[in-house]
Amino acid sequence: MSQTDARPEMAQHDTDEFLSPEPLPHAAERELHAESVPGWRRHALCASVDPDAWFPEHGVGADTRVLRLCAECPVRRSCLATALLGHDLGVWAGTTELTRRPGHRMLRHDVPAAKVVDVLLDRADRKASRSKRRGGNRWSGSTQSRLGGESAA
Repeated sequence: MSQTDARPEMAQHDTDEFLSPEPLPHAAERELHAESVPGWRRHALCASVDPDAWFPEHGVGADTRVLRLCAECPVRRSCLATALLGHDLGVWAGTTELTRRPGHRMLRHDVPAAKVVDVLLDRADRKASRSKRRGGNRWSGSTQSRLGGESAA
């Protein structure tokens, strides 16, 4: 018997909790695609560090170091647009599933995608800025060693 068979209500809850139940309007999808620059992942700061840091355990908040690195990333608009298109799990552009939910609602209410991305990035910036002021977790070394990856030699 699979885990899903044993507790179907749990499997359904785990999936539905993060994924948007309603699809985005086609116009919103087109606008989000326009916000995403092809090949953006090659320039993402997170591409050179431990990917597990961007996928915290269920119920655990995002690491403040991740949020601050995202705030410095040159391709975060594309990253966030991609997350909004796919309702992806994890931290994208300094946002989490929970903090992207208002963006999905705004998109379903015909708020332009560029405005939604601006609003969510502004909120992410404020959160990253608060973590810097409090001292938060500090990193040292190369970008790769920041989250437990191999350091550049």
